[in-house]
Amino acid sequence: MVDNGAITAAAIGHVAYEILQNEINANVCGNTSKGLFAVTDKKRILFISHQKFKGPLTVNINENLPAHQALSNNGYLLLSPNRIKFIQPAMEIKINSQTHVWTPLILNKVDFNLEAFINRSRLIDREMIRQLSDNESDFTSCNIRNIANQGQAQEIQTNIKNNLKSSLSSRNEVAAFEPLSNLLGCGEGLTPSGDDFICGFLLAAHAWKEILFPGFALQEAIQKIIEVAFGKTTTLSANLIACAASGSADERIIRCVKWLNSDGRSAAQIIKELLSYGSSSGLDTLAGMLAFIQSSPIFYQKS
Repeated sequence: MVDNGAITAAAIGHVAYEILQNEINANVCGNTSKGLFAVTDKKRILFISHQKFKGPLTVNINENLPAHQALSNNGYLLLSPNRIKFIQPAMEIKINSQTHVWTPLILNKVDFNLEAFINRSRLIDREMIRQLSDNESDFTSCNIRNIANQGQAQEIQTNIKNNLKSSLSSRNEVAAFEPLSNLLGCGEGLTPSGDDFICGFLLAAHAWKEILFPGFALQEAIQKIIEVAFGKTTTLSANLIACAASGSADERIIRCVKWLNSDGRSAAQIIKELLSYGSSSGLDTLAGMLAFIQSSPIFYQKS
């Protein structure tokens, strides 16, 4: 809704909402066809987008932002709990009672069926491989299966699985995440493929750690990955990794997590939606989720 240069946000992600409560300014750090990115003094990211897809860092608006030189990098924003104010051009985005504060759905673990869960993970793995085979030319630049100098995806995932299994016997949770730290920043773009893979891994750990690795503490290692990310990869990726560690991500990714947990739509439908998330970020994130799931000895016990 536009009112004298003001736009009322249709929705705001729960992390973005929290940022507005605690920070007072930000600078535009990226402007794409899908929206613009702004970074605060504390290296928190806001994504202002006219797209419908919600996410933890996203402020959804129903209007296109004006094409203006001031919205390029270093454009200055003032933040408060109820608005995002652009200095040049003079405009603001209001956050009020009409704005939906989006949070990811809590998974239903009461009726969780492990055998069905494992079958779904195998099904969507096959569907992902089929999509990559059918669209190989579309995934040559940044897909996790094509990261330069990182070897083949199978080798990467096998290394991660072996390290995680080894750490179970030694109770060394930090060692389980050493291969993940090597993926930080690998690839190109605002969210390199290695980072997307890590996001998927951490999302799966948050959702199913107690089921797939009961009694195995991972929090220390997860916190270390977050801390290292802020010095080793893009600020956007580091923010998304922190969100993933707490179980939050773009709603398309969350719908995939929910599907793995309790079914619903077809695997093909889930893959189709993931394909709309970045150039390859959706499938890279799924690959990370599957790597965590397939690292569990329970996965093979149910084979």
